[in-house]
This record gives sequence, C-alpha cells and structure tokens, in this order.
Amino acid sequence: MNKNDLVGRIQDHLSKPQKSERWAMYCLIAPVVDFANSTMGLEAYFEFNQTSAHGTSQSVDIALLDGLVPRVMVEAKRVDRRIAAEQISKYLKPNLRGLVTNGVHWVMCLDGESKAISLCDIRDGTVAADSLDEVIAFIRGEEPNKSGW
Repeated sequence: MNKNDLVGRIQDHLSKPQKSERWAMYCLIAPVVDFANSTMGLEAYFEFNQTSAHGTSQSVDIALLDGLVPRVMVEAKRVDRRIAAEQISKYLKPNLRGLVTNGVHWVMCLDGESKAISLCDIRDGTVAADSLDEVIAFIRGEEPNKSGW
C-alpha cells in the first residue's frame, strides 16, 4: 500500500465513523501503524502486558516489538474521546516512543515531552498529509519535528 492508498482508506472510514474503540483501532489507527512499520519489520503485538513502575499489570493496545523489546507503544481510544499524554506515559521508559490516539488526534510522547497533532478533520474527513507524515516518521523513529514540542 502506498501513502495515497492509506489516505483514501482513512478518508473512506471517516465518512461513516463509529463510536467504538475497536472501530478506531482497526479502521484508523492500525492502518497508520502498519504502514509506518512496513519499513521497520517489527512485530505488532496487541494487548502487550507489562508491569508498571507501581508494580501493577497493565496492557497497551499495540506494541511494536524488536524481539521481546518494545520500541513503540500505542494506546487507542474511541474517536470521540479526548486524549492526553498521561494516557500513554505510564507505559513508557526512556527512549521508548509512545502514542495515544483516537485515530483523528494523536499525541506523540518521547522522554517526557509530547506533541499533539490532528491527522484529519472529522467533519469532512480530510487527511492532512503533513500531519500523517509526521506521525509515520515518529513511529519509525526518525528525527521528530521539534516545533510544538
């Protein structure tokens, strides 16, 4: 799949949104993560369980793994849910990239810093190509655009 196909797919799904985390995960979030991961070759693991710094067991929705080592963590929410860095930061360790997203809005987190970005306009389903590029680059571990961090 090329980026134009990805954009078309997202726009098509946004034309008939559903208020379900599972729908956002499979129709909006996983396609972006899969596209970014297509050049990385990491294993996508759903409901990745780990022990928190507080000693409790917790699962992140998607972890991209290099062997058994997580490289990217993604926490998914419903399309209509507000998101914040705190919803992913509990899963993160130094140098581990994390994102929390409802498929429309994405918060990228790395080493205690975060940046919120809108991937598309839910009202008309238009995908912002530059925002999509930034999310993909962040997932891939490319140097993040530090403006707005």
